Amino acid sequence: MRHKDIRRVSPFKNCKNKLVVISYKNRTYRYVFLLSIAFAVSIASLFAQPDPLVNSGEILSRAKVLGDSGKYELAIRELTRIEPRDTNYVLSLVRLADLFYSNGQYDEAIKRAVAGLRYTSSYRSEFLVAQGMAYTQLGKYDSARSVFDTGLAEYPFYPAFVLQKGRMCYLEKKYDEAEELLFRGLELSPFNTISHLYLGIISILRGEKTRAMMAMGVYLAINNQNNSQLVSLERFVKNQLTDEFTVSPSGVNPFARLDGIIRSRIAMEQEYKTRIPIDAGIVRQFQLMFDQLVVNEYDADGTWTKLYLPLYRSIKQASAQDAFVYHILKSSSINTVKEWTQKNNPALEKFYSTINLSLRKWRDMKTLPLLGYQTEVHSWYGDNSRLEAVGDKNKNNEEVGLWYYYHSNGAPKATGVYSNGQKQGKWKYFNDLGVLTVVEDYSSGQYERYTEEGKLWQKYILVNGKVDGEVLIYRDCGSLLERLVYQAGLRHGNGEIYSISGQVIERYSYSQDSLHGKYETFYANGSKQIVANYEHGKFHGTYIRYHRNGKVRLTGTYLHGKAEGEFIFYHDNGNLNEAGTYKDDLLLGAYKIYDRSGKLIEVRHYGSEEELTGEQLFYYNDKLHYKLVYNDNRVTEIGYYDSKGNLFEKFTEENGVLKGKGFYPDGRLRSEIEYKNGEPTGEWKYYYHSGILESTNEYFDGNLHGQVVDYYPNKSIKSRIYYENGNKHGPYESFFSNGKTESQGWYQSDMAQGRWLFYHPTGNIKSDEYYLNDELSGESYYYSLEGKLFQKIKFTDSKITELINYNEAGDQISRSVEENDQISVTLNYPSGRPQQQLMVKCGKLHGDYLIFFPDGKEFLARQYDYGEYLGVYKRFNLLGTLESKGTYVESSAEGERIWYFPDGSIEIIGTYANDKRDSLWKYYYEKDKLSSEVNYVDGEREGVSKHYSFEGVLILEKKYMRGNLIAYRLPTSKGNEWVEFSGTGTIRATHPNGKIALEEAYQNGLLHGSIKSYFSNGQLQSLKNYQYGDYDGLQTYYYLDGKVKLKESYISDEAHGRWEKFDTSGRIEWVMNYSHGYPQGVAEQYNQGKKVKSVKFYYGFPVE
Repeated sequence: MRHKDIRRVSPFKNCKNKLVVISYKNRTYRYVFLLSIAFAVSIASLFAQPDPLVNSGEILSRAKVLGDSGKYELAIRELTRIEPRDTNYVLSLVRLADLFYSNGQYDEAIKRAVAGLRYTSSYRSEFLVAQGMAYTQLGKYDSARSVFDTGLAEYPFYPAFVLQKGRMCYLEKKYDEAEELLFRGLELSPFNTISHLYLGIISILRGEKTRAMMAMGVYLAINNQNNSQLVSLERFVKNQLTDEFTVSPSGVNPFARLDGIIRSRIAMEQEYKTRIPIDAGIVRQFQLMFDQLVVNEYDADGTWTKLYLPLYRSIKQASAQDAFVYHILKSSSINTVKEWTQKNNPALEKFYSTINLSLRKWRDMKTLPLLGYQTEVHSWYGDNSRLEAVGDKNKNNEEVGLWYYYHSNGAPKATGVYSNGQKQGKWKYFNDLGVLTVVEDYSSGQYERYTEEGKLWQKYILVNGKVDGEVLIYRDCGSLLERLVYQAGLRHGNGEIYSISGQVIERYSYSQDSLHGKYETFYANGSKQIVANYEHGKFHGTYIRYHRNGKVRLTGTYLHGKAEGEFIFYHDNGNLNEAGTYKDDLLLGAYKIYDRSGKLIEVRHYGSEEELTGEQLFYYNDKLHYKLVYNDNRVTEIGYYDSKGNLFEKFTEENGVLKGKGFYPDGRLRSEIEYKNGEPTGEWKYYYHSGILESTNEYFDGNLHGQVVDYYPNKSIKSRIYYENGNKHGPYESFFSNGKTESQGWYQSDMAQGRWLFYHPTGNIKSDEYYLNDELSGESYYYSLEGKLFQKIKFTDSKITELINYNEAGDQISRSVEENDQISVTLNYPSGRPQQQLMVKCGKLHGDYLIFFPDGKEFLARQYDYGEYLGVYKRFNLLGTLESKGTYVESSAEGERIWYFPDGSIEIIGTYANDKRDSLWKYYYEKDKLSSEVNYVDGEREGVSKHYSFEGVLILEKKYMRGNLIAYRLPTSKGNEWVEFSGTGTIRATHPNGKIALEEAYQNGLLHGSIKSYFSNGQLQSLKNYQYGDYDGLQTYYYLDGKVKLKESYISDEAHGRWEKFDTSGRIEWVMNYSHGYPQGVAEQYNQGKKVKSVKFYYGFPVE
């Protein structure tokens, strides 16, 4: 259903709703529970750090440029800015390992490689290579060998492992093993320079002239910029190196005779004629070698004759030997080389073609019995010279038999059997982590797809290449998400979508790939949410939407996908919410909006193109409050009315600009605004009812653009955020009312990104979280009031996958890791009794969450349904009797909420609707003695509240308007008239006997200073202290005879310090200690002055 939310910026901006917390005699205190921090914090309360957001992509780019320039330390400094929770962190570890290696810091390279290997990533092969290379450089050959062997076992076709192991064996002076490994590397990657270089060096040490020239010649053909190796080769062919014969020969050498000829320096004689006019040993000896390789036979069955000999013969047969020599001489300063290469590009191209073809042949055929091949099999490589596949083709170039495909990192990609180019039997596909992603069975048609974690995702059957029959789709955690039906490749038949707990949440029907027939959706509790009908893919007929409580939320009609006729919305209490008429899917005419009590609050008027036109009317308390006049879908006039219906302020557009003000219903200034060409522009200001600035908002072209600052009533900054084209974008920070930082973070494109920090009022860190696209990602850290780590939660794809808890000393006391898609946590006291019990299922809290006192009695009981608060919430006092209870529906407080005195009588009772206080709430002094009655609308005080003396006499009535106190009445005073209240001053109420009953001091609309209430005998009943509406300091309550009943201590509306309750005889009943809202320290319960129970609390938790 497409119900339009027409964008409209009101000059009367709704008063902000505060988070409603559990209150006790209007005193605010909170308990923190093990996981409540992680889940109670919503995106709306997360706020960005003033430090620049780390753009890891840009950092990686800058580091690459620096590293390529040899500025390793600068590159390292850049990369270390990327923290472990960043999505590019693992890649940064790859780069750091490489940079530290290049900078000679091998221990640091190993540390980064080891850190990277802790993650499941496609970079595993690179980390292993880096680790092995660093061990090699440190001379820790056993460690290097172990790493390389691990890599070879996991990635048999990733050449770096065999090459680096070969290089390591060379450094170990295990030359025979090195030679074998280096040749294996050539079979995988014949263009790699490591094999050719080290095979050449080993041959030089052995005095094997031909082999050395062959290997070094190909090395220089691939890397003709290395002049130092060119010089070494020149000295070698002239017998000028002293390292020859320092290593024993390798055995049978088919080139021994040719070695002797080269060593004899025949080619170095002046009588030896060369085709190339350069008098150099390389020119002469390579000409000799080329000539001899062609005329002589070399029958020995060895790798050298299989690989290098055919290559050089092919160069000779192509008459490309001169081009070969000129090419490898490129790094020299010989002018003839430069002149020849500039004039003989065709000859060079012929040489390139010849040597490339020869090298590629080296890798074409392999013997792989471990993969199931009994004879040699073809290998297939991509343009990057990485192995892509192994398998054979028939004479028609069709794939036949067993085939393997590989990712660029060497991980398997797919495997299966072909018959004349057609897949047969079961085929398996893998991601670059080596995790199974798809299974195709060409015999049965069964098709299975898996997630990146290897869990079943989809299951269906293909018939003639098309999906046919039942299709099952699963969630990551294994539960069934959707059941649907296909017929010959088209969706056709009934389908159902399930909640994570297995309940049907959507039921539909398809016909020939279009939704057709009855359509229903359901809430998690099984009640209906939507009942409608589709016809050929479009809504058609009656459309009904329900609230969770079963009451109708919306009724309307669609004709072939377009809204038509009257659409009526209802509040969850059954009262009318909105009503309007659609024509051809566009709103037309009057559209009325009502509050929860059924009162009209807004009337919009739409033209034929659904544009706002004419007067848009806004009401308060059944009276016209203000109007916006639209012309061509833009505001051109604003008018405000007083309580008698008279226009008292009017603002009109002039030359495309409309500057105006907004007012509260009682006429006080609410806002200062500006429109340009019908769009909000410039700075908009909003004011509290007291006249204090509440917020400034910068607009551009109708969108929030720039800085938005909110203020507390005491004028200190509450929060600061930046917008870009209507989206939160940039740093955000919020503050406590005393100016201390509360939270810091960043937004990008309206989503929380990167690191977010939250603080306790003490200034110590409260939590350190990391966000990726508005979802928690990586490890989140939660700290006690003292700043000690007490919990760490790991999030993977926004799901909880690990929980670690710490005690007061900072020692780890539990670690729970996801297993079979769930985490079961039980924390026990030293006595063995349970302290906490909870379950995480499919990455979300699920089931009962229980906290116990050391004696085994419940302290708190809460229920979750896959991350949502659900069901009854209960909290108990030290004696185990019920202290409060309420109900949640999908994380929203709903229905009755009750707080109890220790004797079980009601202390507070009220109702929540949509997570906000609603309707009448009652507060009691003690059992059956009513203190006050307060009416709430949308979470704010509204209308008349009544306040009673301890003796039950009505002594004061207050009138509220959207949470603001605007008038009061004294029923016991003469006249009993309503008195307008400015927001600053003192309200005094009296008992019927004329004695003072209540003194309330206000400043800027908020309680401020000392507030006193009295019994009718004149005795002080309570002395409370406020700072701009917040409890602050000592709060003392008395018995009728003047004895102290209760002492409480607060700071900034948070329970803080020692609380004491006394009986009528003055004996202590209980003691609680708090720190910034959390029970902290020892709590004691007494009976007739004797201690009966003592419980220690740490950060809100009972501990032993």
